[in-house]
Amino acid sequence: MFLSKNKNTRGRYYVYFIDENRKRRPVTTGTSFKNEALAFLIEFANKVKENNSSIPSSRPLKSISELEKNVMNYVSNNLRKGTVSIYKNTFKTFMKIIEEKLLNGITIKEIEYYKSCWIKEVTPSTCNIDLNTLKSIFNIGIKFGWCLHNPVKGISKLRIPQKEKLSINNEELSKLLDVTKENIVMLNIILFGLNTGCRLGELLNLQWKDIDLSERIIHIRNKENFKTKTGKVRQMPINNKLNEIIKQMMVGNDNIIKLYDLDGYIFSKLNNTMFSRNSISHKFKYYIRKARLSEKYHFHCLRHTFITNCIKKGINANYVQALAGHSDLKTTMEYIHIGIEDLKRAILVID
Repeated sequence: MFLSKNKNTRGRYYVYFIDENRKRRPVTTGTSFKNEALAFLIEFANKVKENNSSIPSSRPLKSISELEKNVMNYVSNNLRKGTVSIYKNTFKTFMKIIEEKLLNGITIKEIEYYKSCWIKEVTPSTCNIDLNTLKSIFNIGIKFGWCLHNPVKGISKLRIPQKEKLSINNEELSKLLDVTKENIVMLNIILFGLNTGCRLGELLNLQWKDIDLSERIIHIRNKENFKTKTGKVRQMPINNKLNEIIKQMMVGNDNIIKLYDLDGYIFSKLNNTMFSRNSISHKFKYYIRKARLSEKYHFHCLRHTFITNCIKKGINANYVQALAGHSDLKTTMEYIHIGIEDLKRAILVID
C-alpha cells in the first residue's frame, strides 16, 4: 500500500493497494495536500487492519441501493450515531421520492425534483440539511470511487429568514431560578448551563473525573457513548460562581452525589444513571411555564444567554468561539448585533 499523486486528476493523491484478486487498485484521497493525504492513508490502513484486510471496493457502483449499503457501512464506522441516523433518513427520503435508479442517471434535474417534492413536507431548514447530507453522500462515493460525479454540486439551498438568538434576561432568569429551587438537581443543571454555555448533551455526560477544581477547569471530552457536536474536545474554565456551585454539590444533602466514584455522572438519578435529554428538556419547559415565562424559551436558550452575555461584556470573539466550542467564527459572530439602544446613541451624533 502506498501514496502517489496523479497528475491527470488535478494533482490529487491516491492510495494504491492490492485487492483480494491480487490486482493493484487506487482509492482517491480527495486532496492534493500531502499532509491530508497522509492522514487519509493512515486512516485507510487502520480500517483495513480492523476489518481483517477487507478493503472497500473502488469500482463504480450501479444503483442508489448499492451506494446506500456502502456509504452506510462507512458512516457507521466513522460518524456519531446521531449523524448516522441523518444519513439513514436522507437515503430513505431520497429513495421514496426518486425511487431506485442507476447512479449515472442521477443528474441535477433529479436533485431539483427531489428538493421541490421534499420542501412540501418539511421546513426549509430540514430540506437544506438533507441536501447537505446528500451532497456528502456523493462526496463519499467519489472518495472511494463508487460514483463518478456529484449531482448535488451547484444545487442552490433554500433561503431561510434569520432566526433570533433567544437569550433570557436577568429579570426572567431570577424568576426561573426562584421556581426551580424546589428541584436542586434541575437548578444546578441550569446554573451549569448559564455559567458554561455547554450544550445539554455535554452537561449530562459530565463525570466527576472531568472536573479539575485545583486548576478550575472542566474537560469536555469525547466518550464511548458520547461525541461532542464538532468532534473536538475543549477545556472550560470554572468561574467564581460555578466554583461555589460545585463545592456546594460536593457537600450536598441526601447523598445524591457519590464523590468517591469518579466515573459517576455529575447529574444523575437516584440509581446513579444518566438523565435523558428529553426528560431534562421537558422539565425545563415545566419550570419555564411555572415562572410564567414565554413558551419560546427552551434549554438551549441558556447557551445563547451565556454567549450573548460574553459578547455584551466585551470578550474577544475568538475567546467566545473557544469557550462555546464553535467550529466556525461565523457562528459566534451571529451573536454580535446592533441593538436599538446602540442606534439611539449613534443618531445623537448627528443632532
